[in-house]
Amino acid sequence: MDRRSIVEFPVTAQSAGATPAITIYSTAVCPYCVAAKNFLKSKGQQWTEVRIDLDPVEREKMMAKTRRTSVPQIFVGDVHVGGYDDMMALHRPGMSAADDGSKDRIAEFTDFRKRMNERILGEPNQVVRRFFALDTQTYQAGALDVKTKELLGLVASMVLRCDDCISYHVAQCKDAGVTREEFFETFSVGLVVGGSIVIPHLRRAVDFLDQLEGGAAAPEAHEH
Repeated sequence: MDRRSIVEFPVTAQSAGATPAITIYSTAVCPYCVAAKNFLKSKGQQWTEVRIDLDPVEREKMMAKTRRTSVPQIFVGDVHVGGYDDMMALHRPGMSAADDGSKDRIAEFTDFRKRMNERILGEPNQVVRRFFALDTQTYQAGALDVKTKELLGLVASMVLRCDDCISYHVAQCKDAGVTREEFFETFSVGLVVGGSIVIPHLRRAVDFLDQLEGGAAAPEAHEH
């Protein structure tokens, strides 16, 4: 049974044993968990919910099975679908059963960014072009090395709550050699400066990092 089963099979098929049970690892304060459950409900699916905020053992099990720390994490039987974004990517028309949904978010982010940058820079507006050039120059090595500048960009993006900016700087930081421990120290600075409203963006940043560490290709370096 492939991962697309989660969006293709109605509850009647599931109850008849045609589809393995769906399991969602979640927490009480996760908006993406709620969104995932609402989507499954709209597709006529049933699921078993495992609250990792109530059971540290289940949290450890989830992390061991998925190599991720974020929620939701969704399974069809023993097949790991991924998080909310992964599930929604499987639902989009044209997605084949063989596609690796765990890499969709990074691939889509990279493709969209490249396509729109080319579109924007194709316009004869010198202010826009000069700003993009300035962005590129800003992150080149100087008194501060590239790694330090990308970490600064990551903190600023977290405080500004710009998910695209966060994803971009996470990818560039990883390419610059930032370790997971360094990432989380940087995340902690962004969280302290930005406050609790940064937490949803922190979740998505960690999920993006997990996918990069799983082997997905990072976007090319600047411009934004």
